[in-house]
Amino acid sequence: MISAQGYAFIREHGLRSNNRNQLMEWADAEVNREGSNIFGWPAAKVDTALRNHQKGRANAEPITRWSLTVKDFAGWFLNGALKFMIGTLHLHGVSWIGKSRVGKGSGSKTLAWTHSACSIQKKGSADDVAFLIAKQMDFFKGEPTTDVLPGIFDDGFLQKVTAGVLKAFLKPIEEDALLWARWGVCGFERGSCRQAAANPSDRDAEGAASDAATRNKYDVDRFKEIVAPSLQEVKTEEDFNAILARSHFVVVTDLGGHWRVASADLEGGAESMPWPNPRAPDLFASEVRDTSSPAVRPLPSDYADKMEWSIGYMSSLVEGRDVPAVATVHVAPMFGDDPGRAVSLVGRQHFGVRQARRGGKRIVRPRGRFGVSFRWRGRRTSRGRFGVSPRRRGRRTM
Repeated sequence: MISAQGYAFIREHGLRSNNRNQLMEWADAEVNREGSNIFGWPAAKVDTALRNHQKGRANAEPITRWSLTVKDFAGWFLNGALKFMIGTLHLHGVSWIGKSRVGKGSGSKTLAWTHSACSIQKKGSADDVAFLIAKQMDFFKGEPTTDVLPGIFDDGFLQKVTAGVLKAFLKPIEEDALLWARWGVCGFERGSCRQAAANPSDRDAEGAASDAATRNKYDVDRFKEIVAPSLQEVKTEEDFNAILARSHFVVVTDLGGHWRVASADLEGGAESMPWPNPRAPDLFASEVRDTSSPAVRPLPSDYADKMEWSIGYMSSLVEGRDVPAVATVHVAPMFGDDPGRAVSLVGRQHFGVRQARRGGKRIVRPRGRFGVSFRWRGRRTSRGRFGVSPRRRGRRTM
């Protein structure tokens, strides 16, 4: 009997190497061993599953667990920058450039994770929430991005990618997307969320753009100077302007954050803001800051609530509806070496939802301003689907 337990058995115990025909030998042994989760399965089906399992090691890596949510972003960054980008992730790419260890990589992955969840609930799909990471653009050839499986070109020498590839990759709604995917260096579907991340930026130009002690607007030519080190293969002014029209940009440096919403209007310029807490710069609220990877750290007790809030927030922006602002309060340091904390506060009245469980699945039924309907297909544990003890409640506000 073919079952989900059998596929899970292949994922957990299936071999990944085939240099001595191990895949076929393992499959023959397991389909004929009584007590095996794949006993009696057709050998051809097991062989296909094994080869797909093996292929995942050689192409873009799917991430199927992530502990950060959109709600965890610092309020100043969510309100000032991301709010104007999140609603168009299916139309424009996002380029993250600059300083490491301040939330740049985690920010791109959090957007991808939430976009996957939103796309799945919108389509009513049975896909698992996930996103792809690759350090070589051609890795997306073997594992293409889709509307439910966003892709991130993460720290893969963005400065070596040609202008033509960048323009196609950073415009998810490209008219000839399918043709480019077939004959180009990577594969994707129209409307799939795609992002890129790199480190180099021009700190001298950035200093001149961050003179103000508060939020500051400046011209697009200076912004081009800041991001130019990460776009070295973009040789002409026309190509540079085309990329600015296709991609949102987020740049993080020692002085603060810069951003520009994708637009062909070069008069709009860019914006910058110094770190609210220079002693502990981060794009996320300090209460979620951790040295471990969000892909492996334990899920917080309020993770389910945060995901529901984040999906509702993103869904509303995609539909063009207004969303409440998130406030960030800086808690003053108590001791000399204490950098203090930035705590994000969210209005509770906007996010009412109604929950139910059906067949072991967590269902969020439409109710309230956002009308979220999200289904999580994770692994069930003794403490509930999200690894936390579920609470029974009817109408709820967040």
